[in-house]
Amino acid sequence: MKKSVLFLLAIFASAFIFAQEDTTVCDNPEIHFGKANVAITIDADGSDAVWEATDPTANLGYTGTTAADITAEDLSYTMKGAWDDNGLYFLFEVKDDVLVRKMQEDPEADDWMVDCIEMFFNPTGKRSVEAAGTNFAVATQARIKIGDEEKDTLQLGGRFINVWADADPALFDYAVDYPAGGYLVEAFINWDAILPDSADGDVFTLGNRIGFSVNVADSDDPEVERDAIAVWAGAGLGDNQWNDINYMGHALLDGPIIGIQTNEVSSFNVYPNPATDVLRVEGATEVSIFNITGQLVKTANVLNGTVDVADLTSGVYVVKSGAQATQVVIK
Repeated sequence: MKKSVLFLLAIFASAFIFAQEDTTVCDNPEIHFGKANVAITIDADGSDAVWEATDPTANLGYTGTTAADITAEDLSYTMKGAWDDNGLYFLFEVKDDVLVRKMQEDPEADDWMVDCIEMFFNPTGKRSVEAAGTNFAVATQARIKIGDEEKDTLQLGGRFINVWADADPALFDYAVDYPAGGYLVEAFINWDAILPDSADGDVFTLGNRIGFSVNVADSDDPEVERDAIAVWAGAGLGDNQWNDINYMGHALLDGPIIGIQTNEVSSFNVYPNPATDVLRVEGATEVSIFNITGQLVKTANVLNGTVDVADLTSGVYVVKSGAQATQVVIK
């Protein structure tokens, strides 16, 4: 028995290595996920400071039997994404004129045949020389079932796993609200869910890209399986990204989200702005300074209420202390 298990693990490991042979980063569509420097609450409210400071990205097209006749009111969505050291966060605002949560004829029908959101992740963002289906062994799929209120219906698919399993909310969690004409979803996916038991700790760091795509499925008739999918994905806009990592777009893990406003009264203050050689800092004993691309360029103690920035080149920077951050211009 042990030999059989070891043999299967060896096959899976070989498949993973071979699937990564072509190391070209996917050149399909790109979305930027800013790094969140304040907390995000998964409550389907959508009013978190991070979302207020993040621009939305719309679906790119449609596939399915009624794709040619779809209008934005029938089915469309915008999404926002962010990341931190724990994982990825998403806000989906979906227009869907008819919600179908379960099929009447077969309540046990496959989840993806009714209204749902499917997200696909390739941890390294690399192309594969292997065929569709086979190369998807390196990917993770997460599905959000619209309308199911029981949290134990969360489902997560992972690398090397050919069956669906109930997901731990610490790995995958979401909340749904139903405004008129559609629904709003806020979701969290832990890095450990996207790349389980990984030693590649540098995969999910600033500046890296991961393969990413989205299907939002639509069924307007509880007697009929889904008839359209709103897609954010790569070449062809087909729904092949469900089993082919080469059809994915990719997500760039970007720098701190700039322009976040909070309702809390904070003693953290940085001035003058613009500055030249010295910043005056209130409410912090140490600061980290990032450039506009999100690279950490300086960490400094606040001495006598000041930080020396004479060594920084002219440009826009983000000065951060704990969860608080502000943007400054250095001349």
